[in-house]
Amino acid sequence: MKGILISTIAMSLCVGACAGSRGNNAGNNGENDSQAVAQPVVIGASPKTTRPANYLPRAVIYKTNGDYNNNVTVRVNPAGDALETYPGPGDVGENSVPVALKGGWLWDRRGGIGPGTRFLTYTYEQYHALPQVPEAETLMKSIIPGARVTAAYRLPILQTEATPDKIDYIIEHGLQYAEEIVPQYQLQAPSDK
Repeated sequence: MKGILISTIAMSLCVGACAGSRGNNAGNNGENDSQAVAQPVVIGASPKTTRPANYLPRAVIYKTNGDYNNNVTVRVNPAGDALETYPGPGDVGENSVPVALKGGWLWDRRGGIGPGTRFLTYTYEQYHALPQVPEAETLMKSIIPGARVTAAYRLPILQTEATPDKIDYIIEHGLQYAEEIVPQYQLQAPSDK
């Protein structure tokens, strides 16, 4: 009898714990879950906010202080001494190269532009051909000294709906409703050591 009581209590605790966590389980898709809350689609959330899993990114345009159009980007930490994000060779390719736009703007098609963006000596073609991701130390040594993003805007158009013509139209009309993201770069992109 004592064993049945303990088993019943253990099962009750397990069922309660499992049911309580189902709403946060990304794998259940909310099926048969009365506690699941539908997440809103967030378009253009501030980078400082937590984005839900179904966040739809907006197109980003940027300018640099040199011709780094064909160079792979990485992001470093605020101190500039460690990598925060970097792509694998299969993550970059022909469709990763930014598109040149009016006024010297570039359209970031890979999603690599953000706080702490740095440019590598590797071109997209060279990086894509690598058999594996280089060591973090190798990537840090491959950063082009002084190469920086000088201006960047998150546009009022989804990345998936953007085209060069649509973006040029936004540029021609003074970047209305675009979110300037340059201050983040200035605050979080320290000079090279």
